Amino acid sequence: MDIKIPYEFFGTGNPEKSLFLHGNGFPPKAYQTFLKILEQKLSVYAMYQRPFWSNEVSPHSICGWEIFKNDTLEFINQNNLQNSNAIGHSMGAILILMIEIDSPGTFKNIFLLDPVITSKFKSKLYKILFNLNLIDRFHPMIQRTKNKKMIYSSFEAIYKNYRSKKIFSKINDEDLKKYIESIVYEKDGKTIIKLSREWENSIYRSGSLNDSIIWNNINKIKSPVYIITPKDGDFGHFNYGSHLKKKNSNFINYSINNSSHLFPLEYPQKTSELIISNIRF
Repeated sequence: MDIKIPYEFFGTGNPEKSLFLHGNGFPPKAYQTFLKILEQKLSVYAMYQRPFWSNEVSPHSICGWEIFKNDTLEFINQNNLQNSNAIGHSMGAILILMIEIDSPGTFKNIFLLDPVITSKFKSKLYKILFNLNLIDRFHPMIQRTKNKKMIYSSFEAIYKNYRSKKIFSKINDEDLKKYIESIVYEKDGKTIIKLSREWENSIYRSGSLNDSIIWNNINKIKSPVYIITPKDGDFGHFNYGSHLKKKNSNFINYSINNSSHLFPLEYPQKTSELIISNIRF
């Protein structure tokens, strides 16, 4: 790969390297409060996923998440992150699992923040729907995204809109503004969301194609794995992350009370403390 993969660095010279992979639609700067707490103990390389690059790949060509896994492997090589800690949220957590299954021992400690994995049955169902070109009709996140507003009159207008949404209700004002700043740009007096609906939906559309492989091979992972989830998980059909422990007794589950799928933004201090407390320096 010729391109130098973009990333944000959070660190103060600590030798303990860590990879961070963000979720779909949430670039690294969306997590900056959380990552700035982590940098007190870790040097964090927060990679941008391909939809936030300037690249020529069409989102309509995506079939499965192999392309994102391969991007991450290239990023690991570019930044000498072998045998580092791996922290992934949502989609990022699944990519870490895919890499560790393919190459056990790539990471020395793994932290999965609400990995978006569905049951084996639902994974097979989504694969059938994908192959029949019916996935867009039935996937809950695609249905939500297809009507997503992309252009606002100002930053204050998008902030006011997002502040009223239930999904962001547990994020404080300052961190909600940081999230919005990370996903928009200004043009011709308008505030525009960077990530297209096509890219966002292509990730939702093909995500579950990997799930059966993960369920069937999760026992290959020997590195310590810590799964952090909301106390009462509710993310469509994709909240089976805590069930991964049933397939690998080495996994350890934690939960955060009164939180949602966005808990790294809602409770950055609590989330970072759970991670740091489980790393042996």
